[in-house]
Parts: sequence; structure tokens; C-alpha cells
Amino acid sequence: MARNKVIEMATSSLSDLMKDRPEYRAEARQGIQFMNAQKLGEHEAEIEKIKNVFMSTLRDIKGDIDSGMTPEKTAERMDVPVEYVNECMQ
Repeated sequence: MARNKVIEMATSSLSDLMKDRPEYRAEARQGIQFMNAQKLGEHEAEIEKIKNVFMSTLRDIKGDIDSGMTPEKTAERMDVPVEYVNECMQ
């Protein structure tokens, strides 16, 4: 994960700052804690990708329905069961 690598580089720099400038130790420690809290968990990136695909699908379905396309035609266009389209619209 690129995001976590960037955070690791930043926290490493803050760790070096704590060693070189002890007067900034408290602030650097807070910065490290804050940045570590921003890291993505092991499966968060995958969950976010799935969520984005699902939301895109919902937007497509809503756009089709709003343009007057029937759920059956939308399902056919998307190559999914009509029940899926109907469930997404609830």
C-alpha cells in the first residue's frame, strides 16, 4: 500500500527528529501517533475498492431508471439479474 509506505517514511523522519532535537519529542510523538492512525488496515483498501465499484453500479442503475429505462432493460444492459437491479433500487 503506497499510502502506508508514505506514512512510514514520515514517521521515520519524525523519529529521527525526536533523536536529534529532544525539545520536539512530545510534538513528534503526537505526530507519529496521528500519522499511524491514518494507515489503512489490512483489508480496508480492498473494501474501499469494492464499495467504489458498488456505488458506481448504483449510479449506473439510477441513471438508467431516471432516463426511463425499465429495470429489465437495465439488467439486460448490465448483464445482471433483474432481481439485482430491483434490490439495488430499494
